[in-house]
Amino acid sequence: MNNVYKSLEFDVLLDQLSQRAAFSLGKALILDLKPSFSTLEINRQLALVSEVMAMEMIMEHYEISSASDISHSLDKVSKDMFVTGLELLKVVDNNNSLKEIINKIKHTEIDTPNLSDIVSSIVLTDHLSEFITSKINSYGEMKDDATIQLKQLKKQLSTLNDQFNQTINDFIKRNQSILADTIISERNNRKVVLLNNNYKNSVKGIIHGESQSGLSVYFEPEALIKLNNEIQTVAFMIEEEITSILLSLAQAVKKEQYVLKANLDVLAELDKILALAKWGNAHDAITASISSDHEIILEAVAHPLIDPKVVVKNTYTIKHGQILIVSGPNTGGKTVTLKTIALSILMSMCGIPIIASSASIPIVDNIFVDLGDEQSVMASLSTFSSHLVRLADIVNHVTKDSLVLLDELGSGTDPKEGQALAVATLEHLRNTQAITLVTTHLSGLKTYAQHSDDILLASVEFDQEKLMPTYRFIEGFAGQSNALEIAQKYKFPKALIDRAMQLKDELLSDEEKTIKNLEEKEKEILIKQRHIEERMKQLEAREHDFEAKLKDDEALGSRIVEAAKKEAREYIQMKQVEADVLYDKLLDQHRELNLNKASEIIKTIDRTVTKETTKKRNNNTLKVSDQVRIDGMQHVGEVIELSGNNVVVNVNGMMMKTKLNKLEYVGAKTKVAKSKNIKVKNISKAKSEINLIGLTVYEAMPLLDKFIDNALVGKLSQVIVIHGMGTGVLRKAVLERLKKNSRVLDTKTAPQSSGGLGATLVNLK
Repeated sequence: MNNVYKSLEFDVLLDQLSQRAAFSLGKALILDLKPSFSTLEINRQLALVSEVMAMEMIMEHYEISSASDISHSLDKVSKDMFVTGLELLKVVDNNNSLKEIINKIKHTEIDTPNLSDIVSSIVLTDHLSEFITSKINSYGEMKDDATIQLKQLKKQLSTLNDQFNQTINDFIKRNQSILADTIISERNNRKVVLLNNNYKNSVKGIIHGESQSGLSVYFEPEALIKLNNEIQTVAFMIEEEITSILLSLAQAVKKEQYVLKANLDVLAELDKILALAKWGNAHDAITASISSDHEIILEAVAHPLIDPKVVVKNTYTIKHGQILIVSGPNTGGKTVTLKTIALSILMSMCGIPIIASSASIPIVDNIFVDLGDEQSVMASLSTFSSHLVRLADIVNHVTKDSLVLLDELGSGTDPKEGQALAVATLEHLRNTQAITLVTTHLSGLKTYAQHSDDILLASVEFDQEKLMPTYRFIEGFAGQSNALEIAQKYKFPKALIDRAMQLKDELLSDEEKTIKNLEEKEKEILIKQRHIEERMKQLEAREHDFEAKLKDDEALGSRIVEAAKKEAREYIQMKQVEADVLYDKLLDQHRELNLNKASEIIKTIDRTVTKETTKKRNNNTLKVSDQVRIDGMQHVGEVIELSGNNVVVNVNGMMMKTKLNKLEYVGAKTKVAKSKNIKVKNISKAKSEINLIGLTVYEAMPLLDKFIDNALVGKLSQVIVIHGMGTGVLRKAVLERLKKNSRVLDTKTAPQSSGGLGATLVNLK
């Protein structure tokens, strides 16, 4: 199978996938991926990746940021060896990573039955983590108060160091004249001073060696010997206590070693799944469904290793029991076709998403490959002999459930003998009913295919005008090798090319000429049909966009009407309150027999409760901030911008473009003066929902900020932001913006009744 991986470049793909793993064990699992032959297991692996891809799409996926491979540490504790503080902290980090993963999967809105099944096997070791962190600090060092004994020893050492420093400083002050330097050095783990060599016999103490120059000696005065001894004794006791603590921690880890090993395996598996899911989303990939027979359906599929900017996506449909034979020019995409189909099957059997719009693939028991030129000088095998060795292995071991890829079948020898061998091989594979994909230049093999109902003949397209392959896959007819057309690009003499064209036509039999003419006509029909289908798809896309826009407009119109009704109700309520207050004041004025003032108040009441009459005014004299009403709408807006006959009006927080002749003048913007004795509670006009669909991120962000501010002013605790699903760019920008807003408590996907994945529910502080 390793040779198959190399031929299909599957090893290169696995290396790319492994780069997305968070730690070494996840990477190792990806590099060691092997196809499963169990439908149940394949479906489970694909479902796991699909669940994590869905979580990542709505930014609810888990991350593995602090996991480590602790296998070596577990081996050490199993042999009763102690481990370092840093190794122990990795045990804690792994447990913390698992807790975060469990929490993410528990609270995601995505249905994750398979992921939940995996994490249900996790046994958290919080008690062990607490025990470790009670002894080890965040730098992997032993805490001074890890045990009572260590705490006392540390305190004793500190006291001895203070005494030692005081004693040595006193010695230095008294003996500066005989010292070479006042610095304190260390020799043989004992603190010493630099004494002039001339005085080494004048002072009592121990000499620990001479300086490099020989002018001074490292000297331990008699007064320091006892303190040095005591410091060394306590330091040794501290080291023994630390070793004892580390051993006790190692024993605690040993008790949980099987749980920790099982958790480590789960971490590696989750890391592998996350890496595959991230790659899938980054490449707009999907997980394939498994067919019950040999049928292969790959729509808009792409080779995973070709640059996405240049790769041509094709659709392949191979029915159960069919053999695919692809012909066409060299470097036109024949071999890529075989590799793309084979890789899609192999990737799916390994639980890897494939780059396609939809896919249904069979499960195969083996993949046999004869691709490219594998000439072997060491084995004395020519190109043709190498092909024969691989072909013999295939026909001797192939089964009805095998996938067989044969590139340039029958080439490398006499065309007639090669053609005969190719036909015989195909007949054997047809009888075996193996899934067989073949490329060829042999015209005889193409003719054989045209007379066989169970062989799907196809070609890769060649642009005759540009003399270049288009890499498009075309079902239904054989392709030409176009060797002479391609030769023109390499500056062959025109006369030579013309002669070759003439000889080519002369060498064709009557049957081959008839087939060639039929193929050319069929090709023209297929090309026209493809253009019609592409045009139909464009029209269908436009129709879909139009219907979606129509629905959005209808929904928007409904919201505008509701907002207008709500505004009207609030306006009437506010005016009723003002009228009630003025009426009370009127009664007060009557009591005081101040008839003149009462009369003025009655007029104010009449102006308040009487329906407002639209003021007539020449629209040509409109100015910014004027209050206007748009034809067909009940609510009043404010003129924001005037440009000739075009006007921008702010209606209930929405900017609407219209024409002058569509407006009715209501009045100039005025501020309602507040009476000193009248207090009217303002009724919130803050909206609980905003629709950002159709806007760019640049356009949407200011509106989102203003919407949240208004909601906070209006004391709303919960609002809905509608952003749609689309490409996910706007949704991602909205969530990131909300996350940065300190007044946002949390966010989650809106209920289905409020937009589902196309909307976000925002809880405000």
